[in-house]
Amino acid sequence: MTEVTPPRGRPAHPIGFVRWLTGWALIALGVLGLFLPVLQGVALILAGVAVLGRDSAAGRTVRNWRSAYLHWRRQRRRRLR
Repeated sequence: MTEVTPPRGRPAHPIGFVRWLTGWALIALGVLGLFLPVLQGVALILAGVAVLGRDSAAGRTVRNWRSAYLHWRRQRRRRLR
């Protein structure tokens, strides 16, 4: 038997699909929030990236960049003391 692989970009597991859908919905609302004064656009975009970060390569890249940046800031703060 051949192994069936899920399509790229969308997980096959139902919980993964819900997380994927929620993440992209938050990002879409965040983009709308950049133009509408009622929604907090940046906060919704960051929440969407956080939700997608477990499953997508882009989310992992953002998470890795963030941890490298925070590590750099800690090192810099220690050198300034």
